[in-house]
Amino acid sequence: MIDGEVRVRHGEPLLALMLGLLEVIDGAVLIAGLWTTISGVMSIALSASEIIVFHDTLCPSILLASMGAGLALVGPGALSLDAWLFGLKRIDIDKLDRPPRG
Repeated sequence: MIDGEVRVRHGEPLLALMLGLLEVIDGAVLIAGLWTTISGVMSIALSASEIIVFHDTLCPSILLASMGAGLALVGPGALSLDAWLFGLKRIDIDKLDRPPRG
């Protein structure tokens, strides 16, 4: 998100500016805790596109992509807006492991 904010302020070319704006939007959505799975996937896509476009930012992009993948797989936390608006989804493992009685 900070990298995107720097690009927006310094007037980069159009592709870099669009990536920067998308990074700022994605970071704001993540901070708000809204649409966490979608913004995690968007973080992976933005990091991959940053690796393709800017070849000098490899390590931070890989770190952000892996964090986005973890967030997309785990989903929203208990204190996020997603949990408050849509409710938490729980998977009860004990019920999945037991064979049906009868």
